[in-house]
Amino acid sequence: MRFSDPPAGNGRRQAILAAVFILLFLPPPAAAVTLKVATLAPAGSVWMQEMQAAAEVVAKQSAGRVELRFYPGGVMGDTPALLRKMQLGQLHGAAVTLGEMASTVGDGELYSMPFLFRDQTEYDALRPELDRRIAEQYTAKGLVLAGTTNSGFVYLYSLHRAASAAELAAVARVWAPQGDNVTIGTLEKAGIRAVPLPISEVYTALQTSMVDTVVNTMSGLIALQWHSRVRYMIDLPIGLAVGGVVFLERALAPLAAADRELLIAETSDALRRLDRRVAAENADARAALAGAGIEIIPPADGSRAEWEVKAREVRTELIAAGKIDQPSLPWVEERLRALRAAADE
Repeated sequence: MRFSDPPAGNGRRQAILAAVFILLFLPPPAAAVTLKVATLAPAGSVWMQEMQAAAEVVAKQSAGRVELRFYPGGVMGDTPALLRKMQLGQLHGAAVTLGEMASTVGDGELYSMPFLFRDQTEYDALRPELDRRIAEQYTAKGLVLAGTTNSGFVYLYSLHRAASAAELAAVARVWAPQGDNVTIGTLEKAGIRAVPLPISEVYTALQTSMVDTVVNTMSGLIALQWHSRVRYMIDLPIGLAVGGVVFLERALAPLAAADRELLIAETSDALRRLDRRVAAENADARAALAGAGIEIIPPADGSRAEWEVKAREVRTELIAAGKIDQPSLPWVEERLRALRAAADE
């Protein structure tokens, strides 16, 4: 052995020391995070199909660092229960309608506001900016709105053949979502008996005649089997059913920036796919309702204008009383006036 040769094994020790040094100063691998997300959407529904598809992409592209565990079908309770469990950290997210989150972010209720939007064109024109405004308000509450989806317009369905507010007032007992002060107020302004109930109790209420008139999208009416308890649909769009997926900001804090971006992007893409699928479902549902013997009747002349006046009065009264807070409502109303004026030219 020459004097300049290193002692046997010295090179191996140096390599080991170098590897230890590198390991000590490399950032640790991100821990796997499982996000628990609940929804009222039934298992097997198009909602759950798209959410599961997004979850699979997220898990694969994050190499298992981010997983989504879903609790569908209302097994975690109604929307207020989901919000409480999110506050306690028992859930990390929820797929809900924005109107049901109005107590947290008032502007989210604008989409479902009775007789505010008239058609899909108006919704499409305002959606990008209104979605942005709503998302900012969620951020201020420590929540992340990953995206929205439009389930379509809701309509009135009844056991009674009634084409106007006056005709409904004479005979109908109309279900209104519990806590939806605007819908309840609009019905009462028209002299109609409103019966506020959680959505989970509506089918039983139809069976027992506690209610005989309901509101829902066409596909939603069929999915919940409510169509078997009504005979007529008034062909007058009332308001939009817009949903979204909301995450707790603190639940996303452990995620690497790239994983967080992946989660939000894939969730948003899934919700946009839902837009297209639900639009097709509603088109099919309209034909299915007619095929099931439900008569689709046109609204009485002037009915739309009458409803709009009553709904606007209720909004004004509730805002003045501090019962609803919708900072973007003046912007929405101004944009809608401009759109309608342009369409009339």
